[in-house]
Amino acid sequence: MSAPTPTHDAWVILNGAALRAPEVAVSPLGAGLQLGHGVYTTLKVEAGRPVFFTEHHARLSADALAVGLQPPDRDGLRARVELCLSRNAVAWAALKILLFQDAGRTSELIALRGPSPLESARVRGCRLKTVAGPAGSPATLCHKTTSYLSHLLARQEAQAAGCDDALWLDGGGRILETAGANIFAVDRSGDVLTPPVSRGLLPGVVRGAILREFPGAREVAVDLMALADAAELFITNSLIGVLPVAAVDGREFDVASYRVTPAVAECVRRAEAAA
Repeated sequence: MSAPTPTHDAWVILNGAALRAPEVAVSPLGAGLQLGHGVYTTLKVEAGRPVFFTEHHARLSADALAVGLQPPDRDGLRARVELCLSRNAVAWAALKILLFQDAGRTSELIALRGPSPLESARVRGCRLKTVAGPAGSPATLCHKTTSYLSHLLARQEAQAAGCDDALWLDGGGRILETAGANIFAVDRSGDVLTPPVSRGLLPGVVRGAILREFPGAREVAVDLMALADAAELFITNSLIGVLPVAAVDGREFDVASYRVTPAVAECVRRAEAAA
């Protein structure tokens, strides 16, 4: 079940207080608004339960510390997430948690968000277009920050070419991730490969679950030649789970013949249920 699109007056939680979205006020002088000094995570809620909450909290906290923000305590954040869900009377949702610099302090905003724009490719498979990766060092690119313009522009470029998302390449022609997801290649031996975080990409929560739980899944540098020779490709994030890739730069993949990707998707579903 995909997340509903929130209404303009949905309830949000700002620093623990429940407010209607139009009532929210943040300082126009803070670096969060003026300079994009913030981090966030997006998680899926199923039957009232935030999926992979512990993993999301751990990554959000690490990202916050890396950029000089105060990380939230786990139990308090869980209570505020549940408050957002109860005020909006939803049990199936997508939820975004933001931490940002707000006039000398770390502020926290919890709000519903709409379904992933990639969800429309669920049946036919995702179509990707390669683009040059964002500027920056691997040490900063591995954090989920609110400075998101490069992601938006890359996706717009891909959509203008009739694709669903952009696939970033580093300067050496090795794949990194898409503008909105991690990517995996299944080689001819059936091994599941994904680029290492050290190349400068986000350590996705679902990506981490696959590396922990699925036999044969490992980190390895993947170039365009290896990508073209892959038996299967799929992308992952917390909202879409596992989504097969049907094409990269016009090179078609037969999604209907995929065998490993559905097994990975089932592995992720089991991990979500147990988390």
